[in-house]
Amino acid sequence: MPNAAEVTTVGAHAGVVVLSVVGEIDLANVDEIRNQILMSAGDDPGSVILDLGPTRYLDSSGIRMLFEVDEQFTVRRIPMRLVVAETGFVHRVLDLTGVLRHIECYPNKDAAVAAAAPH
Repeated sequence: MPNAAEVTTVGAHAGVVVLSVVGEIDLANVDEIRNQILMSAGDDPGSVILDLGPTRYLDSSGIRMLFEVDEQFTVRRIPMRLVVAETGFVHRVLDLTGVLRHIECYPNKDAAVAAAAPH
């Protein structure tokens, strides 16, 4: 499948689950990616970090999915943070669509984990 993407668990520390989305997110796979994110996060994480660094492309269905996943986590009182490089296609799309203003975003995993860690 040319537009394949997958969600991998990068780590889990002190209740912070770090997930990475590798590949392209579009209409063909957005439902599967959403399900993978929700399943990989587990039942009761303290926080979820979604690393979009390895994500090469996302269309409007991917944008909608990020808002939906954030909403589902918010209902469960689980903060979600994104990791997105400060330049590139994905950053530009997230900026233009308002995702960066709605969901906390960090330029690297270390900064996101530090912000999510219990104080």
